[in-house]
Amino acid sequence: MTSKIGLLALFLLSLLFFAFPVQAILQYTVQLDGLEARVELLMELDSQSGPVNYFESSMNLPPETEIVAISDSQGAISGYSINNDLLSFETNFSVPKEKEAVLIQMTWNNITDSNYYPFIVYKLPFSSFTDTNTLLQISGKKIISYALTSKANSKYSEQQIQIQGIGPQFASIVVEDSEAELNFIHYRAVNKTGNSISTDLFQKADTAYDLLPLILGVQPEYSQFPVAILTDIDYNRLVNSYSEAVQTHGGLILMRESTFTDSINGAATLLHETTHIFNSATFYWNNDNYTSWYDEGLAKIIESIAREKLGGTNGNLFYEVKQVQEGNLIYSYEPKGKLDELYNYYQNNFNFMTTWTPENDLTRDFGYAFAELFFKRHVKNQGWSKLQALHKKTAQTKVNATTVEELTQEELQDLGENLKPCYALDLEVIKNCLQEINQFALPLPEKSTVLTLGSNEIQLVGNTQVLDQIQKEKRAQIELQANEFKQETQTVMQQLLRDLKKSFKKIISFGE
Repeated sequence: MTSKIGLLALFLLSLLFFAFPVQAILQYTVQLDGLEARVELLMELDSQSGPVNYFESSMNLPPETEIVAISDSQGAISGYSINNDLLSFETNFSVPKEKEAVLIQMTWNNITDSNYYPFIVYKLPFSSFTDTNTLLQISGKKIISYALTSKANSKYSEQQIQIQGIGPQFASIVVEDSEAELNFIHYRAVNKTGNSISTDLFQKADTAYDLLPLILGVQPEYSQFPVAILTDIDYNRLVNSYSEAVQTHGGLILMRESTFTDSINGAATLLHETTHIFNSATFYWNNDNYTSWYDEGLAKIIESIAREKLGGTNGNLFYEVKQVQEGNLIYSYEPKGKLDELYNYYQNNFNFMTTWTPENDLTRDFGYAFAELFFKRHVKNQGWSKLQALHKKTAQTKVNATTVEELTQEELQDLGENLKPCYALDLEVIKNCLQEINQFALPLPEKSTVLTLGSNEIQLVGNTQVLDQIQKEKRAQIELQANEFKQETQTVMQQLLRDLKKSFKKIISFGE
């Protein structure tokens, strides 16, 4: 009997297990509402080490998050805490099981920028765990555009975006909260200047818009882009003093008012910024892997093509003033970039263009011209096919390059290039190369097969579906444990009865 009771005690103690789980699935369901987001997070927890009585877990939350409720398959969870935006909790104690589902209902505050109303920009950080399948379903009043910073499948409509990725995700989303005052085929705009502006710029940009999918071979599934027009003073204060326009979070484009004085150059600038949105949807740029030379160079080459198609003129790259006669007038266009700077770049064996950014005042103009020269030379020698293939391959690859250097190497390898356009240590050789490229008229692809980004089918999991499955597994586990307990008890009782019978026999024998 002693051995059987010991086994029963060990059996009961074996139930008192807990685990720090492996998160098999995290699914966020988000409703964008005004300046806040109502969020439900469904976590499917898996012990990966056999049945346990409860799970412990923690995750980061956006600042100023309000927890509405936390529950699991047993009911409400009260044992949770938030410390420095880190949520920690334990599931309710239950019979041992390998899986559990937790539903966290919360409100995210302070995650919007409404300075450009009716456009509201939502900046949404989604915590997750390494190698965990992360699902997002984000609904809003009228979603105009969005951007992600890590590779993921996505499915877009004006009312909802579905996203499926691995690990943490960050999404910037632009919602049009009320009707924008300026509406065109590919642009929706708000004028924040208080002054009347000409809409000719937008009409010209619409005319040349099809250059982008034709050249790049890809396009976002959304085809209208939000634009906010600011006074030059506000633009200088909020953005910078050197640019004409900038693409910001979620695909929102900010433009300075003075850009609208020249509709051809303004339209070319707008298409430049739209190219950045195409590139962002392809490469999933983030702070670690952003190859600015590639992004800006490609945007510059498309800007130059659009300017000429709309009747404007581009200056040469690095060498020779371009002169254009119109009637009795001769107009001179200074070259983009300085020849002596290009010569010195190669003479000194510099390589800063790999990590160049336009924020650097000393190298800004040189970098823009250098990056445009790279692409013009590439297209002259190899056409558009390798560039289109690179964009399609990158858009369909689900792993991010981790550094600028790594992504630069991948881009150059796929293009069959090095980052040294017109490289030579002899100035005359550089001049001859530049002259040849400047005289080359960039051709357009005759036709392109265009890959639409953000059109993947996403398989989402319903909250009740997971909870029902957990409940089903829990009932099965209870039945299993009950049967094991019943069997163990019966074994013990049978042994007890056998022992009692032996004792009675002994007593009877003794009496006789």
